[in-house]
Amino acid sequence: MYTDFVGKAAAPASMFALGIIIAANLGRSLDTCALFITFFKLILFPVLIWAAIMWLKLPEGVSKDTLMLTSAGPCGAMPFVLAVQYRVNPTSIGLAIVYSTLLSLLTLALVSQ
Repeated sequence: MYTDFVGKAAAPASMFALGIIIAANLGRSLDTCALFITFFKLILFPVLIWAAIMWLKLPEGVSKDTLMLTSAGPCGAMPFVLAVQYRVNPTSIGLAIVYSTLLSLLTLALVSQ
């Protein structure tokens, strides 16, 4: 019973913590680590997925469009949750989520054409 409650509360609590970290750090100058993470997620990863799609035979039922849209999307919150859990400073990860969410509007538009 207790573990069910705690398990259900984990995602909202991590999103609340992510919001606090982002709000506290948005006024700072650009974070180089967050920019590198964003570059790798929004530029390099979609290029690698595109190359894999072109050169490899995909299994039956795997959609190329789904792979490309997923690769060009923003960073997720799971790395943030893991950083908090293992007591690693989550500031750069939180900012990477913000940067990639904003910039993924462009990458998702380019990939979906």
